[in-house]
Amino acid sequence: MSKYCSCAPPPRFSFAELVTSLDSYRIGTEVTYRCRPGFIRVGGKSPVITCQDNSTWSQHSEFCVAKQCPAPDIPNGRPIVTDLRLGARVNFTCSAGYVKSPVLTHQLSVGL
Repeated sequence: MSKYCSCAPPPRFSFAELVTSLDSYRIGTEVTYRCRPGFIRVGGKSPVITCQDNSTWSQHSEFCVAKQCPAPDIPNGRPIVTDLRLGARVNFTCSAGYVKSPVLTHQLSVGL
């Protein structure tokens, strides 16, 4: 019998949240995560971790990744795109004969 009997609360992730929260996490307890808004599941990667015999949580891989947004359509200009993941900032250049408005960047967000 192991000298340990439970794990600390499971880790928190910026990309996922626990489906259920318990008062205690005994050896063998499995917890499941779901992707936070703006993130999607990575195929083949499990959102489940287990409280192990040594009272630590099993290793995990990033099972959710930020959604890719479409490049924004800019009338009389074009985006300078280096990253289209949720939360990224996109700069713009203007077409010949046009000047930039005070808003020079756009942050990608859920629903765009």
